[in-house]
Amino acid sequence: MSTLTKKKLVAIAEQYAYAALVAVATAYVAGYTTPSDLLKAALIAILGPLAIGANPKNSAYGVGSKK
Repeated sequence: MSTLTKKKLVAIAEQYAYAALVAVATAYVAGYTTPSDLLKAALIAILGPLAIGANPKNSAYGVGSKK
């Protein structure tokens, strides 16, 4: 398991925030403007990367990464 430094954690958080922001902006432009719809869009946006990062068998990203 790789060591998570503060720099890595900040980079990870930025990527999740970026994905959520893009999803929320897309949903808003598409006409989904209620706060619950925008929150759903943000949560769905981070589920994919979160699932990939949590997979210990994935040697390229996340928990199983050697980098």
